[in-house]
Amino acid sequence: MEHNLVHEVSDLYRLSLDDLEGLDKFGAVSANNLVLAIANSKQNSVERLLFGLGIRNVGAKVAKLISAQFGSLPAIAQASADEIAAIPGIGLVIGHSIAQYFATAQAQDLLNDFENLGVNMSYLSGTPVQTDTALSGKKVVITGKLTAMTRPEMTEWLESQGATVTNSVSKKTDILIAGEDAGSKLTKAQELGIEIWSEDQLRANMEQ
Repeated sequence: MEHNLVHEVSDLYRLSLDDLEGLDKFGAVSANNLVLAIANSKQNSVERLLFGLGIRNVGAKVAKLISAQFGSLPAIAQASADEIAAIPGIGLVIGHSIAQYFATAQAQDLLNDFENLGVNMSYLSGTPVQTDTALSGKKVVITGKLTAMTRPEMTEWLESQGATVTNSVSKKTDILIAGEDAGSKLTKAQELGIEIWSEDQLRANMEQ
């Protein structure tokens, strides 16, 4: 950032109105809005913080799975590569990336900064992610018109079961959930021999 205001992620939480009003294109209103947004973000669930660290191979969905499993950023920082890799859908590549990141003195200093600045480092999401279900580690695609629930509701439930919901069908897809009037995604899944579930099959799984 200009004026060397931010060197580490934790520096964002130190920004003041005076810092921002001195920057180009930042008036009083814009500066105030940003400072408030940063202050509010201190209470976010930790998966967003983990994702924001920019650790290699750690996207938003991976960050949520890992945060749900370990419960806090300090616990993740203390976990071994093997412990992280044991989470369904994670693996050793990601496990090593995270373990190597938190093994550095810079990362440990960052954790101390977060604590001193009052940044939440715990997993707060209302629906915990389960890692020992039939859907754990599965890549799932939803297609067609849904009648029993909305697409966001279905996505939230699938992710709570440890599945990863993606938009396109590929050889890596494990399950296609097909609603009414499913089109090209259903055809492609059939061609690839991918397991196909109806909404009724999904509901039966939800009730188990």
